[in-house]
Amino acid sequence: MSEQESLLIDLDTEQDVDGKWETYKKKFNKVYEPEEDRIHRGIWEESQRQVAIHNRDYEEGKYTYTTGINQFSDMKPEDRGCRCRHNAKVIAHPPEPGVYE
Repeated sequence: MSEQESLLIDLDTEQDVDGKWETYKKKFNKVYEPEEDRIHRGIWEESQRQVAIHNRDYEEGKYTYTTGINQFSDMKPEDRGCRCRHNAKVIAHPPEPGVYE
C-alpha cells in the first residue's frame, strides 16, 4: 500500500466510506444515477486523499494553510470552474484602445 493510499484519513472500512459519501451528498444536495455515483465517488475519494496529504504536509510546515472538502470535491478539476465563462471568447489580439471593429 502506498503512502497516499494509507492516508485515507479515517476511511477505515467500506461501511465508513459509504456513510461519509452519503453524508457528503446530503450536505451538498448531490443526486446521481448509479454509474454517475460510482464516478463521482471515486473523484471524492481521491479528493479525500489529496486533502489528507496536503494537511499532513501543512502539519510538517510545508504549507501555511489547510484544505478541506467542499461542494466541488466530487467533480473533475476541469468541471470545477465558473460555468459563466464557458461561452466567453478569448481574443488573441485585442484591438488597440479607441479602435472598434
